[in-house]
Amino acid sequence: MESKLSESELEFLQSPQYQLTSDELQLIMSKQGERNQLLFAVMLQYYKIRLFFPTQHDVLVSYLSATLAKKINTEPCYFHELESNHRTAKRFRQLVREYLGYREATNADSNAFIDWLENDLLPKMPQEHELHLAIKSYYNSVKIEPFSEKQQQRYLDHARNRLETKLFDKIFKYLQPNDRDFIDTLLNHAITEENNPKNRSKEINLNTLKKGIPGAKLKHVQFALEKFKAIQSLILPNDTIAGLNRKFLLKYYERISAYSPSHIKELDERSKYATMTVFCHIRSELLADSLADLFIKLVKKIKNSSETYVDKAAVSEIKRVQGKFDILSQITDVAIAHPEGIIKDTIYPIIDPETLKQLKVDLSQRGQWYQKQVRTKMRSLYLHGSRTELLDLLTHLPIEVSEYENKVMLDAIQFILKHRNSRDDIYSKTPPLKHVIPDNWLDFVIDNKTKSTASVNKFNYEMVVCQGHLMKKI
Repeated sequence: MESKLSESELEFLQSPQYQLTSDELQLIMSKQGERNQLLFAVMLQYYKIRLFFPTQHDVLVSYLSATLAKKINTEPCYFHELESNHRTAKRFRQLVREYLGYREATNADSNAFIDWLENDLLPKMPQEHELHLAIKSYYNSVKIEPFSEKQQQRYLDHARNRLETKLFDKIFKYLQPNDRDFIDTLLNHAITEENNPKNRSKEINLNTLKKGIPGAKLKHVQFALEKFKAIQSLILPNDTIAGLNRKFLLKYYERISAYSPSHIKELDERSKYATMTVFCHIRSELLADSLADLFIKLVKKIKNSSETYVDKAAVSEIKRVQGKFDILSQITDVAIAHPEGIIKDTIYPIIDPETLKQLKVDLSQRGQWYQKQVRTKMRSLYLHGSRTELLDLLTHLPIEVSEYENKVMLDAIQFILKHRNSRDDIYSKTPPLKHVIPDNWLDFVIDNKTKSTASVNKFNYEMVVCQGHLMKKI
C-alpha cells in the first residue's frame, strides 16, 4: 500500500469542490463524540472523492483524518471500524448516502447501466482513462453507488458482446448472396496462394488486399484501382454504422489484418462475413487515401522530371551569347570603377553596343524560355505517359465539395471526364476557367492560333487541372 499521496493527488484533494461546506461541518458536529465526528467526516469526504466507502485505513483515510482533525479541533485517529462491518460505520454509510442523494444500485440499475454502455459509451471507443471518467460521471448523474470493480467489468464485457452481436447481425442481414460469395472467393484464393507460393498471380484476394501500393509508378495504378473497385460493393451504409466511432470499426480491420485466411475461414459464419465486410469497408477508405497520394506523387513527378530535363538542356543554352558571364562581370567592374562615367566612354570601349543588344534579348527571354520549355515537356509526359492513369484515378478519387472553389473544381473534373474520349484537341464548349486555371497558365491552355477563350486545348487543360491546385482538394 502507498505510504503517501502524490503531489498531483494532493493538489486534486485541495481543490474547492472537496472542501467542507458549512452545512457539512454542522452535520459532522451533530455526531456524538470527537471520534465519531472525525469518522463521519472522513467517510463523507472519502465518498465524495471516490464514490464508494473505504474498507480499510488506507493512505487517503490517513490524509483525511489528519486534515479534517484540524477542522474540528481534535486529533487524527486510526479507524479500525472501517475494516469490519461495524454498526457505527454501517449507520454512517447510510447517512452519507442520504445526505449526498445517492443510493445502492438495484437490478434495474444494472440493466440501465449495461444499456447505457452499449448504446452511448462503447460505440465512441473511449480510451481507458476516458472510459473510467465517463463511468464515474454516469454514477454521479444517476446518483447510484458504483458497482464493484469485478461487477463493473462483467457488465462492460456483457455490453461489448451485445454491441458486437448487434453490429454483426446488421451487417449479415445487409449482405447479399453475391457479397458473401465474393468474400468466400477472397479467402479461398488467398488460401490457395499461400499453399502454392511459387504460383502467385496478380489477382484480387485477401492477401493482395492487405498490401499497399508499392510505389509511385504508373504500372501500379491499374491493379490498385481494380482492388479499390472490387470492394466497393462491401461499403457499409451509414445507417448500419451510425453512431459508431471509426476506431470501433478499426479493431475488426486490425483483427482481419492479423489473421491468416485459414483462421478467418474457421470463424462462425456471422463473424466471418461481418468482420470481412468491415475490413473491406476500412480498406476502401485507406485505398482511397493511397490512390489520392499516388495521384499527387505522379503529378509532381511530371513537373520534377520536366524541370530536370530542361535544366540539362539549359546548360548549352546559357552559352548562346558568347562569354555572357564575362561580359556581365566586365560591366560590373567598369560601373564600380567609374560610378559617374559616361556609358559611351567607359562601357562601349569594352563591349560594343551590338553585343549588349544581343545580351538584353537573351536575358529578357531567359525566364519565359525556361517556363515554356518546362510546360512543353510536362505536356509531352502527361499526354504520352500519364494521361490514362491519371484520368482513371480522377474518375474514382473522392473529392469533397465544401466551398465555391471546390464546386468549380468539381465541375472542371466532370467536364474533363465527360470529354475524355472526344477526338478533337480543342473543346467544342468552354470548360470552367475561373478559379480553376491560374492566370499565368491561361496562355498555355487557350489555343494560341485563335486567342479565344472558347478555344481551349483539351490536353493542356487536363494537365493544368491535374497539376494545379486540384492536388490541394484531394
